[in-house]
Amino acid sequence: MVESCRLLHGILKDVIDLDRVTVLEQTGYVALWRDGNKRTPICRVFSNAERTGIGLFDGSRTKTGRPAVTNIPIEHPADILNYKEQLVNAAARNW
Repeated sequence: MVESCRLLHGILKDVIDLDRVTVLEQTGYVALWRDGNKRTPICRVFSNAERTGIGLFDGSRTKTGRPAVTNIPIEHPADILNYKEQLVNAAARNW
């Protein structure tokens, strides 16, 4: 997951000051938030024995008010580059 985080930082560095990006490592995934606020997610990267992928946020919310995430399976960390536009939009989004 370290390689994935490096790719994400490379994508986001031109859009947002990286000091504003909080990285939280959980069991099985890494979450990136803007300004340390769980309500302003940028993405999740998950990797475990069952699956590897990226969770993207489009600005919509679930019925409970949480940010809605779309999980997309990826084969290699470099596949994250295919979702650059969505990541940039998530980092710049005003929730």
